[in-house]
Amino acid sequence: MSSMKKRKYNDDYIKYGFVTIHKNGIDQPQCVRGRVLSNDAMRPSRLERHLSTKHSALKDKPKEFFTSKSASLKRMKLNSTGSFAQSSEKVLEASYELSLLIAKAKKSHTIGETLVKPCLLKAADIVLKLTDNTVKRRIDDMFEDIKNQKVEAVKESSFFEIQLDKITDVAQYCQLLVFIRYIQNETIKEELLFTKLTTTSKASDIMTAISEFFVKVVPALKPLFDRFG
Repeated sequence: MSSMKKRKYNDDYIKYGFVTIHKNGIDQPQCVRGRVLSNDAMRPSRLERHLSTKHSALKDKPKEFFTSKSASLKRMKLNSTGSFAQSSEKVLEASYELSLLIAKAKKSHTIGETLVKPCLLKAADIVLKLTDNTVKRRIDDMFEDIKNQKVEAVKESSFFEIQLDKITDVAQYCQLLVFIRYIQNETIKEELLFTKLTTTSKASDIMTAISEFFVKVVPALKPLFDRFG
């Protein structure tokens, strides 16, 4: 087994989200999320499959995105089993889960630092980065991931349609809710696409709000939206 030819890292593998670490004289691929694979996995097809199956939300990211992510990995100190990376992934996962709970509870981003973090520090000697900026960034990351999944599902659907609902609040602002229907796995899906406050409920203002969403937030769906005329 020791006589088998060992694979070498190629700088071009960063486009699949992989850098390399040198352990026991052998190159091993490490994805930007921290997981270390075997030397035998140092093949473009294996690395690309890992990116597509394990981190599907990142598969269309440009090479520059992964290059920037690799900087943080270079600061990691791994032991022979890669346990530090696995531990870091758990800390990151916990941070996202807590940020999601804060978002679902519709609480201020600052509650992570003023309440949640002190409670965790009292319960255990664990450090979680839950500053208001970090919570906002985590929520933004999750929104981006959900948006990308929804966009891909709609693009793969044979058709889609949008449904509008609006109400006027006590401040006389129109709250616009836009739902989208599409087919996924032979099942009709209906999900909230976005909400928007508009100053009036005029058809022209509503159409402008919807058009801006497709242009600025999900430009990948703009060609499909243009079919509505």
